[in-house]
Amino acid sequence: MGARFKSVSIFVILTLAVTSSLAVTSSNIPQSATSTVPVQIFGPEQFTRDPSSPQTVVRYFSVKRLVAQSFTMQVQNGSMESDSQVSNAVLKFNGSVILKQNDFNQNVSSLGKPVVVLGANAFEIKLNSIPTSYIIVTIVGNYLSIDVDDDGDGFTENEGDCNDMDSLINPSVVMDCDYIDNNSDGQIDERGT
Repeated sequence: MGARFKSVSIFVILTLAVTSSLAVTSSNIPQSATSTVPVQIFGPEQFTRDPSSPQTVVRYFSVKRLVAQSFTMQVQNGSMESDSQVSNAVLKFNGSVILKQNDFNQNVSSLGKPVVVLGANAFEIKLNSIPTSYIIVTIVGNYLSIDVDDDGDGFTENEGDCNDMDSLINPSVVMDCDYIDNNSDGQIDERGT
């Protein structure tokens, strides 16, 4: 009975060792499939309180790729070295109040709030603080790395760009006889001889 128990124990240990080596963990998944890349979609833009009277400023911008995992409005409140901090402001994004008067004071150096970004966006700001105080606004999207156009050719890896580090290689390129898959269709020089 002792030998049988020993062989069963060895079998169980071997089975556990093989099973654990086949387990899928986040360390087995390629980094490019899980990593996010911050991409600025607005700003940074400085908004300064007008010396005459508070005014509402509106900015419009559009976003081509809405596949980000999340969007964040980042606000830098003036400079800590001077009296430039805003103590009263209202920031609206696509009609929703994102930051209001009591979110700001002389001790708040920065703020970050999640926002919902659309294809076309309106950003509205009113600084009611002392003249020449200012804030700097940036909106950042956290995109999967395969959804970022690294070479600026208008295509991402998710959109069929097989080499997103070379702007001369993308799905819209006409094939050349150069032994390279220039249009990312999986074929080399299909047009030439």
